[in-house]
Amino acid sequence: MDGTRDWRMLPAALACWAVAWLSSHVASPHAWLWGAGLAVTVGLAVAASALLSRSRRWRRCAGACLCALAAMLVCATAGLAHAGAVAADPVHAVQGTSVVQARVVSPPIRSEHRGHECVAVSRLEAVTLSENIVGPSRAKARLYASGQACRIMRRGGVYRLAATVERARYGQEPWWAQARSEADMVRQPGPASRIAARMHEAFFAVCASLPEQGKILVPGVTLGVLGQDAPALADTVDATYGERLEDRCTQAGIVHLMAVSGGHFTLAAVLARRACAMLGAGRKARALAQASACLALYTVLYPASSVSRALATGLLSAGAMWAGRPRQSVSLLCWSVILLLVVDPSLASGYGFALSCAATLGIAWFADPMRAVLSRVLPRPLAAGLALAAAAQYFTLPVQILMSAQVPLWSLPANLIVNPVMDATTICGLMALALSGWAPRAAYLFAWVASQGTRVIVATADLLGGTGSVAGWTPGVPGALSALAVLMGLAMIARLLARAARVREEARRGKGSPIRANPVRRARVWAASTWRMLAGEQWAARDKREENGAGGERPPCPTPPAQLQP
Repeated sequence: MDGTRDWRMLPAALACWAVAWLSSHVASPHAWLWGAGLAVTVGLAVAASALLSRSRRWRRCAGACLCALAAMLVCATAGLAHAGAVAADPVHAVQGTSVVQARVVSPPIRSEHRGHECVAVSRLEAVTLSENIVGPSRAKARLYASGQACRIMRRGGVYRLAATVERARYGQEPWWAQARSEADMVRQPGPASRIAARMHEAFFAVCASLPEQGKILVPGVTLGVLGQDAPALADTVDATYGERLEDRCTQAGIVHLMAVSGGHFTLAAVLARRACAMLGAGRKARALAQASACLALYTVLYPASSVSRALATGLLSAGAMWAGRPRQSVSLLCWSVILLLVVDPSLASGYGFALSCAATLGIAWFADPMRAVLSRVLPRPLAAGLALAAAAQYFTLPVQILMSAQVPLWSLPANLIVNPVMDATTICGLMALALSGWAPRAAYLFAWVASQGTRVIVATADLLGGTGSVAGWTPGVPGALSALAVLMGLAMIARLLARAARVREEARRGKGSPIRANPVRRARVWAASTWRMLAGEQWAARDKREENGAGGERPPCPTPPAQLQP
């Protein structure tokens, strides 16, 4: 089965997403019990109808429905368990300043608050409730620090410090922890995290010698963090220029290029498979190399929900290759969504996770059909780039409107301009990252080449991201639903135009026009049949046939042909 046509797990993924989102917004246990009972009842009814039915199509539909109900129950259980753990966490009892023990899960970046120098996503492991009471915690928090704490904090390390814990005012993490003292290291990061930290330091040192736009964009394209947000480059980068460039990229619709997505993991997987193929390795060796490449890339990148989604998809793809199964893009995406939501139901409320999944689904569904249609009127490279950008924008537009009620008017031309250089820029950036620790001159050469590719991003942002490049839209859920309705209408129009073009092409080649029962023709046939019935013509013809059969003589039977004599 074609991977773009395998939609069997899509209802299960959507149902799991909806239940995971509801688990963080609906806290009534009675509502969840009624919902679970209704789901079990519907599941039993569908299973019974599938067993009694002889239709193969209905059995397939029933199987998809049962799979969706099972995913709902699993995600509901995980979501309720997560919501209960969050509600019972001792961090709710913390008042004022407390001594906390936190494990840093992301490298520190420049703080957006003036009172602190850096901020890192952390998970609290213990909080002090009183002088002799320490409660274990699992709460996620943004850890704000300054001075010595910023210098020693590393991803994967555990630190103890005095901090003021309060509810988050914004962001995905529910808590803020603002450090009030120096940090003491409780446990060092693991070997992989220490290697990644050294690679980051060497890479930022190499990027410090690049032009101004290269200092900002090369770390963003490579690691997912802009130069003005990296503490090692904050003193050498013009923050005002960096913020203005980021705003113009947002208005031009190309800000997603500065965030790590599935493209990095796709490049790593392809390079690993081709290297194994050149060495004559078998299928299982290629799968193991792909999984290793994805894990290594995840270790050095800045963590984000889109990075986690891409890692899960890459590992599942490697598992399918190990088992000898074909890679089904939509199915792999759906399974990745279900597994990640079971592990962390809070991802259902994140915009980054939604944008990553929507863009991947749009590319898997519409990129190839749109390329086939556009290639009839455009050159193949131009058609492929335009189809890829349009397919990604098609599904992500409602999510973008939920984030900000603005629509980039020049998003498709901007992506069409920058897409041809992005693969080479990303590869050069990753090569600079890999070589910066032990060959800084070679790393600078690759970083400089990557900075030449980012010049295209700067030129495109200056050209298409100025004043008047965005249009206002209805904010919130109504705006997202109206955008979705507009996109569905455009999709129907595009499908009708593609069908008309295919019919004209078949007629031009001499194959004739195929008979297609369109709605207008069906309506005309129904109206004519209804009028004949109401006018009495049908009943008169039937009475006449009955009279001829009852009183009239039957026509003689035809004489069989004479047998041929041998």
